[in-house]
Amino acid sequence: MIESFLQYYDRITNFSAPGYETDEILLFLNNAQDQFIKTRAFGENWQPPAFEDNQKRVADLQLLTFTSSIGVTYTGSSGLYYSTLTGTSYLIAARIKLTRTNPSVTNDWIEAKFIKSEEWNKFQQSSVNVTHHLQPVVWLQDDVLWIQCDSYVTAVHASGLNLTRIKNPAAIAATATENSNFPVHAHQEIVDIAVRQALQVQQDPRWQSQVAEQQIKSE
Repeated sequence: MIESFLQYYDRITNFSAPGYETDEILLFLNNAQDQFIKTRAFGENWQPPAFEDNQKRVADLQLLTFTSSIGVTYTGSSGLYYSTLTGTSYLIAARIKLTRTNPSVTNDWIEAKFIKSEEWNKFQQSSVNVTHHLQPVVWLQDDVLWIQCDSYVTAVHASGLNLTRIKNPAAIAATATENSNFPVHAHQEIVDIAVRQALQVQQDPRWQSQVAEQQIKSE
Protein backbone atom coordinates (compact mmCIF):
# COMPACT_ATOMS: atom_id res chain seq x y z
CA MET A 1 0.00 0.00 0.00
CA ILE A 2 2.96 2.33 0.61
CA GLU A 3 4.23 1.56 -2.89
CA SER A 4 0.74 2.12 -4.33
CA PHE A 5 0.57 5.47 -2.55
CA LEU A 6 3.89 6.57 -4.03
CA GLN A 7 2.94 5.49 -7.55
CA TYR A 8 -0.51 7.08 -7.45
CA TYR A 9 0.72 10.30 -5.81
CA ASP A 10 3.49 10.70 -8.40
CA ARG A 11 1.07 10.02 -11.25
CA ILE A 12 -1.47 12.57 -9.99
CA THR A 13 1.13 15.28 -9.38
CA ASN A 14 3.35 14.48 -12.39
CA PHE A 15 6.30 14.39 -9.95
CA SER A 16 5.81 18.14 -9.36
CA ALA A 17 4.81 18.00 -5.67
CA PRO A 18 7.02 17.45 -2.62
CA GLY A 19 7.47 13.83 -1.64
CA TYR A 20 6.69 12.19 1.68
CA GLU A 21 8.73 10.01 4.01
CA THR A 22 7.50 6.52 4.89
CA ASP A 23 6.32 7.59 8.36
CA GLU A 24 4.27 10.39 6.81
CA ILE A 25 2.75 8.02 4.24
CA LEU A 26 1.80 5.59 7.01
CA LEU A 27 0.05 8.43 8.85
CA PHE A 28 -1.97 9.24 5.72
CA LEU A 29 -2.78 5.56 5.14
CA ASN A 30 -3.93 4.92 8.71
CA ASN A 31 -6.05 8.07 8.74
CA ALA A 32 -7.51 6.97 5.40
CA GLN A 33 -8.22 3.51 6.81
CA ASP A 34 -10.21 5.03 9.67
CA GLN A 35 -12.12 7.30 7.27
CA PHE A 36 -12.84 4.34 4.98
CA ILE A 37 -14.40 2.41 7.85
CA LYS A 38 -16.54 5.33 8.99
CA THR A 39 -17.88 6.16 5.54
CA ARG A 40 -18.57 2.51 4.76
CA ALA A 41 -20.47 2.07 8.02
CA PHE A 42 -22.45 5.29 8.10
CA GLY A 43 -22.09 7.10 4.77
CA GLU A 44 -20.55 10.47 4.03
CA ASN A 45 -20.91 12.93 6.92
CA TRP A 46 -22.82 10.31 8.93
CA GLN A 47 -25.65 10.34 6.42
CA PRO A 48 -27.49 7.36 4.80
CA PRO A 49 -27.19 4.90 3.20
CA ALA A 50 -26.49 3.08 6.42
CA PHE A 51 -24.32 0.01 6.77
CA GLU A 52 -26.91 -2.72 6.26
CA ASP A 53 -28.52 -0.98 3.29
CA ASN A 54 -25.58 -1.33 0.92
CA GLN A 55 -24.10 -4.72 0.08
CA LYS A 56 -20.78 -3.24 -1.03
CA ARG A 57 -20.39 -1.58 2.35
CA VAL A 58 -21.11 -4.87 4.09
CA ALA A 59 -18.58 -6.71 1.92
CA ASP A 60 -15.91 -4.07 2.45
CA LEU A 61 -16.15 -4.39 6.25
CA GLN A 62 -16.95 -8.08 6.57
CA LEU A 63 -13.52 -8.92 8.04
CA LEU A 64 -13.92 -6.31 10.77
CA THR A 65 -17.59 -6.89 11.66
CA PHE A 66 -18.68 -9.47 14.21
CA THR A 67 -21.60 -10.27 16.49
CA SER A 68 -21.24 -11.66 20.01
CA SER A 69 -23.14 -12.05 23.27
CA ILE A 70 -21.67 -10.07 26.15
CA GLY A 71 -22.31 -9.92 29.86
CA VAL A 72 -23.84 -6.87 31.51
CA THR A 73 -23.57 -5.53 35.06
CA TYR A 74 -26.22 -3.68 37.03
CA THR A 75 -24.98 -0.38 38.46
CA GLY A 76 -27.43 -0.31 41.35
CA SER A 77 -28.98 2.82 39.88
CA SER A 78 -32.53 2.52 38.54
CA GLY A 79 -32.50 0.61 35.25
CA LEU A 80 -28.86 1.42 34.43
CA TYR A 81 -26.49 -1.33 33.27
CA TYR A 82 -23.07 -1.35 31.64
CA SER A 83 -20.64 -3.55 29.74
CA THR A 84 -16.95 -2.88 29.14
CA LEU A 85 -15.88 -3.11 25.51
CA THR A 86 -12.38 -3.20 24.07
CA GLY A 87 -11.14 -2.87 20.52
CA THR A 88 -14.37 -1.40 19.17
CA SER A 89 -14.50 1.32 16.52
CA TYR A 90 -18.25 1.55 15.91
CA LEU A 91 -21.46 -0.08 17.05
CA ILE A 92 -23.90 -1.32 14.41
CA ALA A 93 -26.72 -2.97 16.36
CA ALA A 94 -27.54 -4.00 19.92
CA ARG A 95 -30.20 -6.26 21.41
CA ILE A 96 -30.95 -6.59 25.13
CA LYS A 97 -32.40 -9.72 26.79
CA LEU A 98 -34.77 -8.50 29.49
CA THR A 99 -37.90 -9.07 31.55
CA ARG A 100 -40.49 -6.31 31.88
CA THR A 101 -44.09 -5.43 32.63
CA ASN A 102 -46.33 -3.15 30.58
CA PRO A 103 -46.13 -4.84 28.16
CA SER A 104 -45.25 -8.16 29.74
CA VAL A 105 -42.01 -9.68 28.40
CA THR A 106 -39.99 -12.52 29.94
CA ASN A 107 -36.35 -13.04 28.91
CA ASP A 108 -36.96 -11.71 25.41
CA TRP A 109 -34.54 -9.95 23.07
CA ILE A 110 -35.42 -6.30 22.45
CA GLU A 111 -33.70 -4.09 19.89
CA ALA A 112 -31.91 -1.20 21.58
CA LYS A 113 -31.78 2.40 20.42
CA PHE A 114 -28.46 4.23 20.17
CA ILE A 115 -28.30 7.72 21.67
CA LYS A 116 -25.63 10.32 22.40
CA SER A 117 -24.35 10.44 25.96
CA GLU A 118 -25.76 13.94 26.48
CA GLU A 119 -29.27 12.63 25.75
CA TRP A 120 -29.23 10.24 28.71
CA ASN A 121 -31.04 12.64 31.05
CA LYS A 122 -34.17 12.27 28.90
CA PHE A 123 -34.35 8.55 29.73
CA GLN A 124 -32.89 8.44 33.24
CA GLN A 125 -35.15 7.05 35.96
CA SER A 126 -35.60 8.91 39.22
CA SER A 127 -38.05 9.19 42.09
CA VAL A 128 -39.92 11.87 40.14
CA ASN A 129 -39.45 10.48 36.64
CA VAL A 130 -41.23 7.23 35.78
CA THR A 131 -39.84 6.52 32.35
CA HIS A 132 -41.60 4.49 29.67
CA HIS A 133 -39.63 3.64 26.53
CA LEU A 134 -40.03 0.14 25.10
CA GLN A 135 -36.53 0.15 23.58
CA PRO A 136 -33.60 0.29 26.00
CA VAL A 137 -31.24 3.11 25.06
CA VAL A 138 -27.50 2.56 24.77
CA TRP A 139 -24.45 4.77 24.27
CA LEU A 140 -20.72 4.19 24.13
CA GLN A 141 -18.43 6.28 26.32
CA ASP A 142 -14.73 5.59 26.97
CA ASP A 143 -14.94 1.89 26.03
CA VAL A 144 -18.00 1.38 28.24
CA LEU A 145 -21.41 0.63 26.74
CA TRP A 146 -24.14 2.03 28.97
CA ILE A 147 -27.67 0.62 28.90
CA GLN A 148 -30.64 2.51 30.30
CA CYS A 149 -33.94 0.68 30.65
CA ASP A 150 -37.27 2.20 31.58
CA SER A 151 -39.18 1.89 34.85
CA TYR A 152 -41.04 -1.22 33.72
CA VAL A 153 -37.94 -3.39 33.16
CA THR A 154 -37.48 -5.65 36.16
CA ALA A 155 -34.33 -7.50 35.07
CA VAL A 156 -31.72 -7.75 32.35
CA HIS A 157 -30.17 -11.17 31.74
CA ALA A 158 -26.55 -11.44 32.94
CA SER A 159 -25.36 -12.28 29.41
CA GLY A 160 -28.11 -10.22 27.85
CA LEU A 161 -26.23 -8.00 25.43
CA ASN A 162 -26.05 -9.14 21.82
CA LEU A 163 -23.85 -6.70 19.96
CA THR A 164 -22.85 -6.24 16.33
CA ARG A 165 -19.78 -4.03 16.08
CA ILE A 166 -16.83 -3.05 13.96
CA LYS A 167 -13.54 -3.81 15.67
CA ASN A 168 -10.50 -1.57 15.55
CA PRO A 169 -8.35 -2.40 12.52
CA ALA A 170 -4.69 -3.28 12.81
CA ALA A 171 -2.47 -0.34 12.00
CA ILE A 172 -0.91 -0.30 8.54
CA ALA A 173 2.84 -0.74 9.07
CA ALA A 174 5.94 -0.64 6.89
CA THR A 175 6.86 -4.21 7.90
CA ALA A 176 3.49 -5.77 7.05
CA THR A 177 3.31 -7.95 3.96
CA GLU A 178 -0.46 -7.54 3.60
CA ASN A 179 -3.44 -5.84 5.18
CA SER A 180 -5.87 -8.52 6.32
CA ASN A 181 -8.46 -6.08 7.66
CA PHE A 182 -10.08 -5.62 4.27
CA PRO A 183 -10.65 -7.52 1.03
CA VAL A 184 -7.97 -6.81 -1.57
CA HIS A 185 -10.22 -4.61 -3.70
CA ALA A 186 -10.54 -2.13 -0.81
CA HIS A 187 -6.80 -1.50 -0.53
CA GLN A 188 -6.66 0.84 -3.51
CA GLU A 189 -9.67 2.78 -2.27
CA ILE A 190 -7.85 3.42 1.01
CA VAL A 191 -4.79 4.53 -0.95
CA ASP A 192 -7.00 6.89 -2.97
CA ILE A 193 -8.26 8.53 0.23
CA ALA A 194 -4.70 8.81 1.56
CA VAL A 195 -3.46 10.48 -1.63
CA ARG A 196 -6.37 12.91 -1.53
CA GLN A 197 -5.43 13.84 2.04
CA ALA A 198 -1.79 14.30 1.00
CA LEU A 199 -2.83 16.64 -1.82
CA GLN A 200 -5.04 18.57 0.57
CA VAL A 201 -2.17 19.04 3.01
CA GLN A 202 -0.09 20.43 0.16
CA GLN A 203 -3.03 22.68 -0.79
CA ASP A 204 -2.80 21.21 -4.27
CA PRO A 205 -5.92 22.16 -6.31
CA ARG A 206 -5.95 18.64 -7.73
CA TRP A 207 -7.26 17.28 -4.43
CA GLN A 208 -10.75 18.61 -5.26
CA SER A 209 -10.94 16.42 -8.36
CA GLN A 210 -9.85 13.50 -6.21
CA VAL A 211 -12.74 14.20 -3.82
CA ALA A 212 -15.22 13.89 -6.70
CA GLU A 213 -13.53 10.74 -8.00
CA GLN A 214 -13.56 9.14 -4.54
CA GLN A 215 -17.26 9.89 -4.06
CA ILE A 216 -18.04 8.14 -7.34
CA LYS A 217 -16.05 5.06 -6.28
CA SER A 218 -17.82 4.93 -2.95
CA GLU A 219 -21.32 4.75 -4.39
